[in-house]
Amino acid sequence: GLEDFCDRVDSRKVNRRVIESLIKAGAFDSLGAKRSQLFAILDMAMEQAQSAQRDRLSGQISLFAAMPQAQGSKANTIELPNIPEWTEKERLGFEKETVGFYLTGLGDWGDNQPVRVGGLVREYKDHRSKKGDRMAFIVLEDRAGAAEVVVFPEAFAKSGHLLTSDEPLIVLGTVKQEEQGAKIIAESVDSLSEARSKYTNGARILLKSEQVSRQKLESLKTKVREFHGTCPVSLTLHFAGRGEVDIEPPTDFTVRPCKEFDAAVEGLLGYAAVMYLKTKAEIQPRSGGKGGRWRQNGQG
Repeated sequence: GLEDFCDRVDSRKVNRRVIESLIKAGAFDSLGAKRSQLFAILDMAMEQAQSAQRDRLSGQISLFAAMPQAQGSKANTIELPNIPEWTEKERLGFEKETVGFYLTGLGDWGDNQPVRVGGLVREYKDHRSKKGDRMAFIVLEDRAGAAEVVVFPEAFAKSGHLLTSDEPLIVLGTVKQEEQGAKIIAESVDSLSEARSKYTNGARILLKSEQVSRQKLESLKTKVREFHGTCPVSLTLHFAGRGEVDIEPPTDFTVRPCKEFDAAVEGLLGYAAVMYLKTKAEIQPRSGGKGGRWRQNGQG
């Protein structure tokens, strides 16, 4: 865990700010704990590690340290607090704060390749088409890099108000390869909450056999009714060390995907109990042949 990491690194060379940045950037996600939990115990983990390192450097051996230890013993485990995970907006903001490099990554995509990308608007430039209609050029960035996005008048009329917000956005568009670099021609722009419903094909809820009870199943049914929507739900019953069994619920077992539903189910069944099946990035071709969409808009 984080305690073991802090105990192993030299605290004189790796300070609190470095480890804090690693947590914010998601470097410890494989530990299975929430970033908010790791952030909350960071000070305790570092104090514990520094105390142990001082003892080792001074040659001090405690009564318990002098006794034979179990093979592979690690730093004392600190109990994780029962607190909610950071919101997606907070996580993206922290990632933006800590990751100091940007790579577009669009060069690997073919011309007119449909893509769906998400992130925060780093730069915004208002513009007018030749007809005088409002449009915009933005730079959208996520944890992996940044990309230029062109929002032509038709898309701008529907979602221009979102471009100046500090909320995470999802852009559906096509890649346009040009001599000066690649860019994305936006077909649509949605807020993260809107995109959850728009691009979700189904939800999968994981039930651990040792935690399942009639009361929890009734509570789950109540949550599904509370967040009723059009997204079909499937259930998977997990048996530790023995595999999984898929359960087909009634056809009206459908939900509205949202972070509130995720939080409600995770509070009932544990962290990462909900997974979503996303649709592929597809754009219906328009008249004008291949790439006709961006050429049509490009005429202003």
